[in-house]
Amino acid sequence: MILQRYSRYIAWWRSAPEILRISSRTEADATDRLNEEKLETLRKWGDGLCGDPRDEVRAAGRAIQLLIEEIEHLHVDLWHARAQAPAEIPEEASVPPTPETALRARLRTLVRRSESQP
Repeated sequence: MILQRYSRYIAWWRSAPEILRISSRTEADATDRLNEEKLETLRKWGDGLCGDPRDEVRAAGRAIQLLIEEIEHLHVDLWHARAQAPAEIPEEASVPPTPETALRARLRTLVRRSESQP
């Protein structure tokens, strides 16, 4: 019975495009990211799922729609942040600290705090 219930989902998953396949970040490149075409495909899936008579499927469709809306808001925020960013970034700020240097700085701060306390 369970297999019959989910056989439709299994068939759908096997036919799903590559945007739903999970790949490691080391294999992913810029072409694997969400673009307008992929977002539109997800939007259509979300709309289709929202029309399903089952509550859990409608909820999944609404969740997809909410996530797409959030992605679009984040794109706008990123665009505004880039527009307001200074033209030149200082050399020190452009290079993120390595875990080793970040840990050393944190340890120095903790040692100074412990030395200054009675």
